[in-house]
Amino acid sequence: MKTQRPFLAVLAALLLLPSAVLGAKKWEKIKTPELRPIQVPEVHRQSLANGMQLFLLEDAELPLFRMTLVMKVGDAYAPKDKVGLAGVTAEVLRSGGSVQLGGDELDELLEGRGASIETSTDNLTTTIRVNVLAEDTQRILEIVGDLLMRPAFPEDKIELALKQYKSVVARRNDDPSQIADREFNKLLWGANHPFVYQMEYEHLANISRADLVAFHGRYYQPTDAFVAVWGDFQRNEMVNLLNQTLGAWPQKAVQHPRIPETPAVQKSVNVVVKESVTQSNIRLGHRSIKRDDPDYYPLMLMNEVLSGGIGSRLFNEVRTRQGLAYRVGSGLGADLATAGMFRVVCGTKSETTAQATRACLAEIVRMRDEPVTEEELKRAKDALLNSYVFRFANKGAIVNRQMRYVLHGYPANFMDNYPAMVEAVTIADLQRAAGNFLKPENMALLVVGKPDDFDEQLSVFGEVNEIDITIPEPPAMESFPAPTAETLAKGREVMAAATAAAGGIAAFDNVSNVTESVSLTINAMGMSMDAKGTKYVQLPGNYRMEIAVMGQEMVQMYSRDQKSGFIKGMGGTKELGEAEMQEFEDGLARELVVFMRDFEDYRPQFLGEEKVDGAPADAILMTPPTGARKFKILVDQSSKLVVKMEYRATDTQGSPVHQEEFLSSWKTVGAIKLPHKASILQDGKPFLKSETTAVSVKDAIPAEKFAKVES
Repeated sequence: MKTQRPFLAVLAALLLLPSAVLGAKKWEKIKTPELRPIQVPEVHRQSLANGMQLFLLEDAELPLFRMTLVMKVGDAYAPKDKVGLAGVTAEVLRSGGSVQLGGDELDELLEGRGASIETSTDNLTTTIRVNVLAEDTQRILEIVGDLLMRPAFPEDKIELALKQYKSVVARRNDDPSQIADREFNKLLWGANHPFVYQMEYEHLANISRADLVAFHGRYYQPTDAFVAVWGDFQRNEMVNLLNQTLGAWPQKAVQHPRIPETPAVQKSVNVVVKESVTQSNIRLGHRSIKRDDPDYYPLMLMNEVLSGGIGSRLFNEVRTRQGLAYRVGSGLGADLATAGMFRVVCGTKSETTAQATRACLAEIVRMRDEPVTEEELKRAKDALLNSYVFRFANKGAIVNRQMRYVLHGYPANFMDNYPAMVEAVTIADLQRAAGNFLKPENMALLVVGKPDDFDEQLSVFGEVNEIDITIPEPPAMESFPAPTAETLAKGREVMAAATAAAGGIAAFDNVSNVTESVSLTINAMGMSMDAKGTKYVQLPGNYRMEIAVMGQEMVQMYSRDQKSGFIKGMGGTKELGEAEMQEFEDGLARELVVFMRDFEDYRPQFLGEEKVDGAPADAILMTPPTGARKFKILVDQSSKLVVKMEYRATDTQGSPVHQEEFLSSWKTVGAIKLPHKASILQDGKPFLKSETTAVSVKDAIPAEKFAKVES
């Protein structure tokens, strides 16, 4: 019998043969076939009597119905003192349901049918997206019409949406890259442009149900509504159905707010100081063009040469040859509605910040002054033309694109000549457009990083403006009077008695470590969960909490000396951001063994008498010397023990809340007394109950408990 050689061995032998023997040809000789013309299916356009414009495209491949409804009302329409109103209105339009079908009932109905209705906003528009089985189309369209014409806007869903938006504010400084994008947008658009109004706690505090009702009544209407539908339907039947469900939406006149012109960008050098980072996020840029600009196609190709991935000038020079960037690129920023912004984005280590900035600027200058080669132009054209087909990946992409073009005043077939226009661009065209467009000498520069670690200070590029990104505190739940000699004296008197009742200052002076084991009941996200926890406090500034809940182990650690910490959980380990470290500082300042011992440094201010569980208590305002947030404590007039604390905290979503902590079951631990039970309310609602099962103020805490852990 003839033996067969293993396939891999044969293949290896063939690969070792000279190319002449195999008759192989160089890859450059492979002929690339001509791109076949794309056949774009016809999108049917029709208007309803109320002014709503329809774009319909049949697609029977799957038994689905999909719709995108876009209205000309966006985030920029909100009053300046209520930034976020447009987003909250869109969110609660969906989550709150209608007068006839509440939000929770709507959730159940959609889940049972495998359907979805989603809302979102951007600067100029509000969008409703629908995805449903074709057999349920009529019912879902009836619901959409009901939401648009008769939204319920219930108070509980408004409160939930506002909490979620507060969480966004609280965490907005966690990611250096997001900080860079946000602050650079302000530089490019100008601080007073509605596209970059920054949402703050005070804006959200100004938003009420009446505001949502008024905003909806003023701007939600069909004349400026554009609807793209595609899926398994017959066109005429679908037009009739849309007319039945959305055609009843009454038409009305709307006065749209005026959106200011895009300002010219002035040269500036800006820095956001982020002490906790080891890398710099660099942004460079200036004003761009609208997509209908005559130079749109030459500039698209210019940007592809400059930044189109591997082989582009920025990638080859800044990242590959000089090794200065882990991320580098540029974006033309040619928008449909407005002249967007051209920007270069670069990420580098702190020690090469100035060098990387110069390298990016040099490539922009070279792009303006040095003609591209035939090879560069061909590569750029191939990239744009080869990606063009993905604009027609499905029927939804086709109908949505045409709808968006018409919405912004472009012809529906705006992109039909794209391949021909790209092919027609010459080196001379590209160079002329780049020469007129690129203004490296007039660009704004922003760096988010740690200036102490920069290779050179940013002043080598011009006068430096330091941008403050401190998040303003939310409006106070309670206002406090200015301290007087009398209220300060009374505050010291109350705190001296409270400290004496708990063991005295001398006893507290001997405490430097606290290890406490607790049983917890946590109410969060609509669930009640039992947990076990161990807290380690090492004075003056180390804190660690270990929690076992629902089969998962979580750890939180903060060290003041190291100016760092981490949160470790099911999703991995995350280093603390500055806002999170501030929360831990606040918590350390509220540790009873700290403020009882150092109460004089807290400048205790007597606020008056209040009741706690019906018993009279003295209210004291404490101002931590460490710069942590102020908090209020209440001292029982009979026992002289602290029975309650009130302070600003954050909930599980990172949203600021007013927290009330009730302390009870005081027991002797060594030479001091500590509470063994605590009950916590967040914004008046039960959040947590804690019972101490073991506590030590003598045992040393192992140093590794506070060791830094890399993310």
